Amino acid sequence: KKKAGAFSLGMKQRLGLGIALLGQPRLLILDVNWGKGFGCIQRILCEK
Repeated sequence: KKKAGAFSLGMKQRLGLGIALLGQPRLLILDVNWGKGFGCIQRILCEK
């Protein structure tokens, strides 16, 4: 029940990605540095 405005920048980015993926887009253009914490997301996206 925590408002997104109180999230850290990284959590806001993850939330935005999650919201974008909810619609199951055919194409998703990301401008992200695949640094720490995004490795699992990168693996999931590459599997699709």
